[in-house]
Amino acid sequence: HQVIVQRDRPSKKLFSLTQGGEEELARWLNEPDGGALLVKSEMLMKVFFSGALPPERTAERLQSLLAECDARVREFDADSEEYRPGLEAESLYWDMAADFNRQYIRMCRAWAQDCLQRLPRDTTEAKED
Repeated sequence: HQVIVQRDRPSKKLFSLTQGGEEELARWLNEPDGGALLVKSEMLMKVFFSGALPPERTAERLQSLLAECDARVREFDADSEEYRPGLEAESLYWDMAADFNRQYIRMCRAWAQDCLQRLPRDTTEAKED
């Protein structure tokens, strides 16, 4: 492995695949995709059953999601500045996956804002962005 010293973060170890690992990765990449649109979210299930709670608690949960989305966007912005020497070919695909995550986070944020709008007004007035 190779140790990479980072600014403002702990150093990280960069590992390489063995030949057997590369073969297994190629095999797995050639398998058909399964469940690409399947979403399993504990938070979403809690929203689904939130009728059992006061609306204020759902508003708090959605506000927490908004804050988490904002924090993740800041992390992505910081990570996108990082140069990956010697890995230019892989960077294209890593960027595609990162773009999916950015867009997913934006969608989650928009969804949470929409849900806050749909809650009874007295539960969200003081908490909206």
